[in-house]
Amino acid sequence: MNNKKLMTIGVVICLIAILAGATYEYQMKLDDPIFLKSYIELPIIENSFNELGIGINFITNYGDDFKIVDLKPIHDDHELDDAFQYSNIDYEDFWRTILNDREPYNGRYKTNFERVLLNYDLSKYDGDIKFSKIKLDIAKPNEEVYSLTKDIGRIIYYKDEDNSETILKDSAGSGASGTSYMDKQIQNVSSTFQTKDDVTIKGIESELLKDFEEYIDITINGKDYREMIDFKIGANYEFYIAMRGEFPRDINIGEMIISPRLVYEDSKGNVHKISISSMYMRAENEANKIVKELRGK
Repeated sequence: MNNKKLMTIGVVICLIAILAGATYEYQMKLDDPIFLKSYIELPIIENSFNELGIGINFITNYGDDFKIVDLKPIHDDHELDDAFQYSNIDYEDFWRTILNDREPYNGRYKTNFERVLLNYDLSKYDGDIKFSKIKLDIAKPNEEVYSLTKDIGRIIYYKDEDNSETILKDSAGSGASGTSYMDKQIQNVSSTFQTKDDVTIKGIESELLKDFEEYIDITINGKDYREMIDFKIGANYEFYIAMRGEFPRDINIGEMIISPRLVYEDSKGNVHKISISSMYMRAENEANKIVKELRGK
């Protein structure tokens, strides 16, 4: 085989390698951001602005000049649409800089975090605010703004209905452990309560707890809350409620904040609900899984 043939074969091999690399690069490039799932269940804290906060976690190509310019929830109850006013996306540049990745994630991607305030006129709606999907307007340089509809998990904001002051929340504490964001996360939170009159415990209420109950333990004075249903507590009695969450490494959650409600009955037979401490978990587990699947294309 002469040198000319060897050179031709070498050129062909180089071209094949370049073409394969370009094809792989094209297949790995994201056309649209991938949104991680957030699960949030919190009481509505009414203030003069009627604003509720949510965190949006998503993955883009590293180097993409990408911006969310508008966001609207797609509510479970469409009557809530009239109460929604607008979203505030650009209010937290400082935390965006801290939380967003400055270096490529697995070589070619970037994880992003946006803290968004949703403004509602709560006088127009009396129920809980619930949604799983959002509509986003996205802007890229030299391109027209385009819209996407994405499933972001489950968002619930409920009205705290306890105005009786039969039970008072004294204090709350929390602690967290875990070897890294890529490993399982364990968090403990607790709340201390004081009764002013006789009460009967009726249970713990939470929509998200139904979906994640295998990972979350809730105890009242050290006993499983299910064993405390119809348990009677006298006046001037202090008790505590503790939550412990232990999540496996492969669970598909970008962020979770859950604040269940204690359901109780007062001495007059009236049923009340009071929120207990929030348990928070933020992890890169789902981001890691998504990138692994992309690399396997």
